[in-house]
Amino acid sequence: MGRDGRAASRRRGLLGLAAALAAAASLVAGCGGDDGASERAAVRESVEGYFDALAAREFDTACAHTTPRFRTALEQWSRRNQPDLAVRTCPAIADAIAADAGGRLVELQRRVRVRSVEIDGERARAVFGADQVAELERIEERWLIDELDFAGAAR
Repeated sequence: MGRDGRAASRRRGLLGLAAALAAAASLVAGCGGDDGASERAAVRESVEGYFDALAAREFDTACAHTTPRFRTALEQWSRRNQPDLAVRTCPAIADAIAADAGGRLVELQRRVRVRSVEIDGERARAVFGADQVAELERIEERWLIDELDFAGAAR
């Protein structure tokens, strides 16, 4: 075997060793529990479920993914920015916003996917889109959206 053959064989061996070490490391990491993987998945499901429900025009379902504080803030925003809206509930406000925004918003809502999740006790932070952020709170074992920050979308 020539020098190039030995080098290629050595690279294959190193790649195989690296793959074996990575597999072993993932098995060891899995032995002690999921290190919050199921909690991160629950946060991700809550945020994506919220936007999926909005896109499907299932406003009651979408609002069920939010905290009472979020709904109160939404109602206050609506009083200031939509004074003609007669009904002030989360589903009615979401419906009015959807009616004003049209189909482009639906497409954006369908494409929301969480890129990262950080959990600190009963609070979580999920980053999605172009650095938009959802702050969540765990209430009665459910992760609910407490705040949404779309400032990253403007960049």
